[in-house]
Amino acid sequence: MEFNLLVLPMGNSSGIMKEMVTRCFLNTLGWQNIQLTWPFYSSFIESKLLALARGRPEVTTEYLTNVTEFEEILDLTIASSHEEGSSRDWVVNCGVEQVNFTEVCSTALNVDVDKTVNMLSCDLFLFAARAADVRVFNMSGVQIIYVGGGLLVVAKSVSFVRSYQYGTFSSTAKDTIVSVCGEKFETADCRLPLTRETMMISDADGNRRLKYKGKMFLQDQVTYLPDGWILICSSIFLVSEEPYISFSDPLTVLNFVGYCLSIVALLATFVNYCMFRVLRNVPGAAIMSLAAALFLAQLLTLTVLDKVENVTFCIAMAVLMHYMWLATFTWMNVLAWDLMRTFTSKQAARPNRRIFLGYCLYGWGLPALIVTTCLVIHSIHGHSLGFRYGGELSCWVVGKYAVLGAFLAPMVCSLIANVVLFSWTVRSVHASLAAAAMVRRDKSKSRETLGELRIYFKVSCVMGFTWLFGCLGSFVDHQAIWYLFIILNSLQGVFIFVSFGCNLRIRNLWREKLGIKAGRKTKASRNSSNISSTRTNRTPAMSEAVTMTTSISLHSVKVSTPN
Repeated sequence: MEFNLLVLPMGNSSGIMKEMVTRCFLNTLGWQNIQLTWPFYSSFIESKLLALARGRPEVTTEYLTNVTEFEEILDLTIASSHEEGSSRDWVVNCGVEQVNFTEVCSTALNVDVDKTVNMLSCDLFLFAARAADVRVFNMSGVQIIYVGGGLLVVAKSVSFVRSYQYGTFSSTAKDTIVSVCGEKFETADCRLPLTRETMMISDADGNRRLKYKGKMFLQDQVTYLPDGWILICSSIFLVSEEPYISFSDPLTVLNFVGYCLSIVALLATFVNYCMFRVLRNVPGAAIMSLAAALFLAQLLTLTVLDKVENVTFCIAMAVLMHYMWLATFTWMNVLAWDLMRTFTSKQAARPNRRIFLGYCLYGWGLPALIVTTCLVIHSIHGHSLGFRYGGELSCWVVGKYAVLGAFLAPMVCSLIANVVLFSWTVRSVHASLAAAAMVRRDKSKSRETLGELRIYFKVSCVMGFTWLFGCLGSFVDHQAIWYLFIILNSLQGVFIFVSFGCNLRIRNLWREKLGIKAGRKTKASRNSSNISSTRTNRTPAMSEAVTMTTSISLHSVKVSTPN
């Protein structure tokens, strides 16, 4: 413990005058209480006047014990003003303008007191705070000091500086400053929000709980700090990174715009198939299911991903989004299988309701089985296994390995299956186009190749291959890869609309429905008719499926076969 007394004389006085003013002041205090004043006077008369060479008459002592009583002497002796006839006229007589008394308690070895601010000899970071804002915590055996402003510090050394400033023409000011030498402390299981970011509510049992980011915390998990911050420590924060919507990120804005376009395109595709019964055969019903699943998945992601305020609602939306995204991948599998089955079999069976029922069992049933299993884990062993629905920042699958097992693994399996099925489809499409090229000679080889590549590209987009760029981006982590992934993946619905919901056949159906006379048969229509005519050994239903797939690029043979 160290105490410092700084007496500032009036005006621009010399060093000798400052020494005389300090002596006068100490003599006056001695008449009030010689026992308390003597430690300072002793230092003065023993020529331990600090910084006298710099003209600062500052006296320091380590032998003062009764600090409170000495403070009272200053309170009674030093006046904030001097009136004529006052018993404190000696302040003017001594020529004192201001007196600063500083109490220093430090764990540091080297302390240099500069006026009333304590400066530690610190080789780390120096933090200063008002003592009223300081709190001390013990976290896992480590001494942590809260220094205000939402900041925790691992302290190497600490210094408390209590300063009392008495001025002749000013009011008395008292303050305590804590200087901490250390490093900023961060922990994964604690958060420091402002009070206005939280809400206090009562549960069904009448217990008071703190609500933050849609989560409830018990009172023993919460510490209220004096400057408007709150310390919350809970294992609920020990989760993996969650998706979070931030419109300051250009990728998020790009994804938002792409999703909006995709949602509109998917809705238009679904309406087209609802309007015309001739389109609602087995392949058409599969396309409708894919459009519905992707529409709901993207719409929910866009609107409720960050709605974490209501816990029950957030969990329900996380479950529904998980189901819809899984259903999107399973229906992409169905579509890939149906295309492969159409093009590879020489004599396909007539599509019927039994086949579509099998498609539904896989397309809607498998995601339901996965989500039900995940929901059971969430309800029973969620915290112990690190798996749950609904997080601190987002309504999604949360946990260290939860996203990997519940979403990424099924997605990767679906994409691998689609790659295999797509390869078989490409082989058969190439054979079909080669056969058609032998019939007609009006196209150059380069144009044939370009048209064939266009077919493959559009088919790959509706099979979910755009997610492969996301997997690649996770390993490469290059900005260009992420932009490519966001653009292609968010526009999946647009690709489906262009491929299946806006071809020449559907446009002709709308013309017929609206009573608009169709134009001349285009060259592309004649070419695709030639392709379908090369498969004379297939049933009418097979020709219908062939028409739907080749219409992706060639814009369609006009064939109508009932279910």
